[in-house]
Amino acid sequence: MRRCGTGMVTVGSRRRSGCRAAAGRRGMTVVELIMVIVIIGALAVVAVPRLFRHDYELRGAADRLTADLRYCQELNLNRAGEAWCFGLAAGEYFLWRDDDGSGSPDAGEPYAAEPLTGGDWRVSFAALRIDSLTAEPAVAGVGFSRRGRPTYAGWSSAGIDFRLARGGRELLLHLEGITGCVHVVE
Repeated sequence: MRRCGTGMVTVGSRRRSGCRAAAGRRGMTVVELIMVIVIIGALAVVAVPRLFRHDYELRGAADRLTADLRYCQELNLNRAGEAWCFGLAAGEYFLWRDDDGSGSPDAGEPYAAEPLTGGDWRVSFAALRIDSLTAEPAVAGVGFSRRGRPTYAGWSSAGIDFRLARGGRELLLHLEGITGCVHVVE
């Protein structure tokens, strides 16, 4: 006797065909199951990034803003006698050298050179694929001391929060007031 999914069947008897019928009613074969898993996986790979595209773009914009703030900080740490600042205006942010110490860009004060293009370091919100960028507390410019600490009008040890928004979603970036560290607030 051999075992069939629904019971014992004697080899050579008529009941042997019953074993095939029982096997047909059991469900899917391993190959069919693997094919279903592969199809579901392929659909997930295509669909999931589309659902969370705004999050990826916001995170990319936050990474770029973080890098630019750190670069501004680095300019102040490495270039004695120069005061480099991060400025925020309608629809863009920029890095410039504050020669007169006013805290706002004036005519004749140079922008930092963008390493890839050699042009002015001005980044539009459209290039970052974000709708808005705001600072809390509201500041027009942020500089850094020779020790890397942020300096701005109304300085607070609490630091500054930069809020990036796109498509109804927001991401918060925090600039520490004491250390000058920049990080995403999850």
